[in-house]
Amino acid sequence: PACAEMSSHRLICVEGGLNMLVVVGANGRTGVEIISEANRRGLAVRAVVRDDRDARNLDDVIDVQQISYADPEHYAALPPALEGADAVIVCIDPRTGGPGTPIYNDEAAPNVIRAAKECGARAIIYMSVMGAFRWSPNRLNRRAFHLDRGVRAEDAPWTVLRVSTYIDEIIEGHVRPPDGGKPHSIHASSRYSPVSRRDVARMTLDYLSKAVAGRQVCLGGPVIYSGPDLERLVQPWRTTGRGKTKY
Repeated sequence: PACAEMSSHRLICVEGGLNMLVVVGANGRTGVEIISEANRRGLAVRAVVRDDRDARNLDDVIDVQQISYADPEHYAALPPALEGADAVIVCIDPRTGGPGTPIYNDEAAPNVIRAAKECGARAIIYMSVMGAFRWSPNRLNRRAFHLDRGVRAEDAPWTVLRVSTYIDEIIEGHVRPPDGGKPHSIHASSRYSPVSRRDVARMTLDYLSKAVAGRQVCLGGPVIYSGPDLERLVQPWRTTGRGKTKY
């Protein structure tokens, strides 16, 4: 279909013409779900991870021949990995490699956006979080803000999808941390709309055919909880924990 103008935004059309989807940061939980959903839909998909140590989560998801390696912090490595992409989904994670040690620097996300544009991608979706603010009480959200800022400064056909909160993160961070640590408190002033990663993968691929450049879209589950509401919901299952959890 021909692309239509929508105010100051550009409608990106990939429906019926998606020959290659590339997922950057494909080894993370969201990336794995997007790859799996693309496989279910019969889409040609390529996974991009930093190095072969990051590919283990994809062992049962995609053939090794469909995996490329590129470190987003090094721009020169990206164009060969993104070559031929009609659409690129960026799942770079704001998490840290330890206290005060970010996994990616602030240039990593805009590097991918620029490389995707250079390779001719017509749609670039950047996966982020709804609470990515400079003043967020959550340090990961503050990291996400700095990654987002670089993306939004790029002159490219990007769309930011902001996810409220994933169900597994509620469980692991606020209910029953896998490391046996004490669950984090739930902020009373926050709003939560938990959603599964599989549903986010479905919504993301559905959105490719109607993505609008320069737009930021919020995604969440069917119910919005206030902090106190969510606290009451999870309380019967919450563990006491020992020490500070890393989740």
